[in-house]
Amino acid sequence: LFVFFCFFFFNDTATTEIYTLSLHDALPILALAIILIYLYIETVSRVKTTGFFIVPFVFLFQLVSSMFDKFNIEVNHLLTSKFFILHVSSAIAGYSAMTIAAIYGILYLMLYHDIKSSRFGIIYNRLPPLEILHGMNYKTVRIAFVFISGALILGSLWSSMSVGWYWNWDPKIISVLVIWLVLGVGIFMRRCFGFSGKKLAYVSLFGF
Repeated sequence: LFVFFCFFFFNDTATTEIYTLSLHDALPILALAIILIYLYIETVSRVKTTGFFIVPFVFLFQLVSSMFDKFNIEVNHLLTSKFFILHVSSAIAGYSAMTIAAIYGILYLMLYHDIKSSRFGIIYNRLPPLEILHGMNYKTVRIAFVFISGALILGSLWSSMSVGWYWNWDPKIISVLVIWLVLGVGIFMRRCFGFSGKKLAYVSLFGF
């Protein structure tokens, strides 16, 4: 991602030709971003047991991409803006963090119900305590919120320079705004009213 950013941001000749990417083409970048964000959460939380639940999603994204991968060489001058590249990079990072937050939310709820039911199986043995898992979920939600905020701001700047408007009631834009509001409310409730881990887990799933 860093090389991709530098190549387009600092090399003016790179904008003479650009590949348009389908969803399948973008999945490897999404998988890479998930791995990078997970490694950051693992480092700051010092918990190394949740990767077992993250890697299958990375493998799935890469598998789907490999099965349906195809490139279309088309030039669209609107997509050569540096703000657009930053906007897409920020959006991918936000969606990746949201994916991890949803996984942590599912793991939290599974562990919560296992403890309540006095079942101490593979989930209980592999996962950290509920409080630590809640902290990891909260950190990931905050990362998702920051990157999605950046995607909205950069997208607005890009559209203003490209087509002359800051905002459009496009369903895709509205859906991202709804996600941003959901995550923002979850963070606000957690910081100001001590939102429980269970409720934050549901916020993560709903946002995803």
